[in-house]
Amino acid sequence: MEKSTARYAKAVAKSAAAGRFLEKRFGPRAQDSARLFRLGVVADPLPGHEQYAGMLSIPYETPYGVVGLKFRCLQEHDCKTVHKNRYLNPPGHEHRLFNVADLFRPLPYIALSEGEIDAITSSMARIPTVGAPGATSWKPAFTRLFLGYETVYILTDNDDDGTGLEKFASPLAEKIPGARIILMPKGQDVNSFVMENGYDALRELVGV
Repeated sequence: MEKSTARYAKAVAKSAAAGRFLEKRFGPRAQDSARLFRLGVVADPLPGHEQYAGMLSIPYETPYGVVGLKFRCLQEHDCKTVHKNRYLNPPGHEHRLFNVADLFRPLPYIALSEGEIDAITSSMARIPTVGAPGATSWKPAFTRLFLGYETVYILTDNDDDGTGLEKFASPLAEKIPGARIILMPKGQDVNSFVMENGYDALRELVGV
């Protein structure tokens, strides 16, 4: 995992497709996102990763090393038609929490978002944020990691006709003590809200 992460991270700066994607998602902080979260591009695939050539690599890094990788299509086509999904997991990839390093920050609160891009965005807004794989993939062991926090902010998309609230935030709020749902403005998710309003605006919305 570490070898893959290091190799792909070196290639990200040379990829025009990755540059466009990161600029769209993180604006002037595009390079920060790649550096801080070791995002990469599968320019020279290692054995077993050939089918992810040209894709963005997103490492699941912990304080003890990289424990998983996810890949995101960067092509401007209908990914669901070509790959069935924009995000692809290698065979055997377990459902994990993304950006668990933020659990080690000495703060009385933590945030949860659905997916990696929103977690990266919120974390760069100086809100410690863990990316969840979705309410249906939530494991009892995950809940134990959030016990003891005064508040667990569940950052909820509002660009999906209520699906984020109904299928992600509300079920998790029932599982996690101290949960507080933060619904994004209509038509936005965490990332689009920040790109439109700025990182400080997310802190104001959450109230931290």
